[in-house]
Amino acid sequence: MQEAWEELLNFEDEASAQALAELLTREGVPALVEVEEPLPGLVENVRVVVRSDMAPRARWILSSSKLTDEELEIAATGKLPAEPDGPCTSMSKSIPFFGRYHLLGTLVGALIGSLIGVSMIGVPAGLIVGVIVGALAGELLGLAVGYRRARPKS
Repeated sequence: MQEAWEELLNFEDEASAQALAELLTREGVPALVEVEEPLPGLVENVRVVVRSDMAPRARWILSSSKLTDEELEIAATGKLPAEPDGPCTSMSKSIPFFGRYHLLGTLVGALIGSLIGVSMIGVPAGLIVGVIVGALAGELLGLAVGYRRARPKS
């Protein structure tokens, strides 16, 4: 015998629907996310469905939880919203990977490496090897200089 399922809520995105489905499942209510996608990438409707016999409990959980859109997004993605005026604590934002020191180190390293490679190996091979090795060395040097300059003073 096949179980009957009932629509609980519609969403604009799959992540929010998935977050609600996971919340309901943790509370003991089997829930599924159904996505209507007539063409790949063209999502028309995303809905959460629950077993018909568990629909009253799902509605009660939904009404008692009062989840906001932000809470659903956090549950779906696991990412906290960024602090607009707060200090930046993320390591990736404190190191200027694409800062001017990184770019400058890469370019200078590639130039010096290519000159050394051409003088030692010859034009075609020396140019290729020199640019690759020099760019990697320059990238590391640029990251080190950029990190030291961006580090907070204690």
